[in-house]
Amino acid sequence: MIKEVILSQQNALNNILNKKYILRDNKLDLSRNNPLIKVIIGPRRSGKSYFAVHKLKEAGNFGYVNFDEERFQNLDNNDEIIEAVNSIYNKPQFLLLDEIQNLHKWELFVNRLQREGYKLVLTGSNSNLLSSELSTHLTGRYLPYFIFPFSYKEYLRVFNSGTDVSNVSNLKSRLSDYSESGGYPETLLFDIDSKNYIETLLQSILLKDIIKRYRIRLVNEIEKLANYAVINSGSEFSYVKVAKHLRIGSDKTVEKYLKYFENAFLIFQLNRFSYKYKNQISYNKKLYAYDNSLLKANEYFYGMNKGKLLENLIAIYLKRVALETNEKIYYYKTKNNYEVDFLVEKNGKVLKLIQVCYDLSNIETYERETRSLLIAGRELGCNNLLLINLEKETEKEYEHAGKKQIIKFVAAYNVLIK
Repeated sequence: MIKEVILSQQNALNNILNKKYILRDNKLDLSRNNPLIKVIIGPRRSGKSYFAVHKLKEAGNFGYVNFDEERFQNLDNNDEIIEAVNSIYNKPQFLLLDEIQNLHKWELFVNRLQREGYKLVLTGSNSNLLSSELSTHLTGRYLPYFIFPFSYKEYLRVFNSGTDVSNVSNLKSRLSDYSESGGYPETLLFDIDSKNYIETLLQSILLKDIIKRYRIRLVNEIEKLANYAVINSGSEFSYVKVAKHLRIGSDKTVEKYLKYFENAFLIFQLNRFSYKYKNQISYNKKLYAYDNSLLKANEYFYGMNKGKLLENLIAIYLKRVALETNEKIYYYKTKNNYEVDFLVEKNGKVLKLIQVCYDLSNIETYERETRSLLIAGRELGCNNLLLINLEKETEKEYEHAGKKQIIKFVAAYNVLIK
């Protein structure tokens, strides 16, 4: 039976190899002298398998098993898997184990395969696989790689559209489309109903990665909270207020469920910055969706404006960078309660403060956004002040109490193509 399953998956693998592939910006070290397990983490349907398959194709012969398959769930003898793979793929050196978190006691299986000399590439749709399970069972023996839906730079490749900054009209037009479509590969590469696709994908994530994985009985609570989390992108919230508003158990229940959403790469939370950790825990937080398509597909999206969409895009970009650089992202409020959208910190030092504003033409908006940055910069001793907007590119000097401060106005497309 197992051999039949893996044979059918081989057909699916060949189908992947024959479909259009958009080059991803991620690097994957498959050199033969590198013994570390490669772990590719990211949301469902974001292109993890396509990325791994096309990279492994360059490396040579490899075997493929997808554990997002019910017939593997009650398997007692993993020897059948290896026997089938060796038979079908002629004893490959590389193995791609897709959605490995679905295999019971997967860590024992992976450890054994590595001891036997296989070069392993794992994929998973749950960040908990990396944060706790891998850290516990594969300490120091793996390299993480993150694959998300297409970045703006990758999105431009879908349409063979260059990143030439001199062609501003093209970059602005494409950015407007991207901010609403999001970056899930299949919605961009194939002729499908994107709204229906994203709605179905969301339901699949809730069912497979949250409800089943954590054995949740109150399904209605999960669905209500998922809707709330998506449509409140960029807004402050507290666990207590959300629990009361949605009539969900307690603040602890809301906190637990939102962590499940984070693990499944639906949303991520930002703490309000403070040098005191206990303040970060007690302050309100913010939510952002991992892809803008989740916002557009939501039936309550009508209240979301272009500014919110742009802010969410920048949040995703900063999250990607943070995962690669070990930076941390926060939002910030000054002593007078002026808000800065993003604060980037590393090793206790505030590296930059960032405001996102779609349109700076309104003088009140302009003054509010710049004032917040300037005050926050003085409070935190940070001179790297950025105001990301639709198209303005310049620097402006401000003076307060005998001290000069500079704000860099940066067009969003220039940020996102880097």
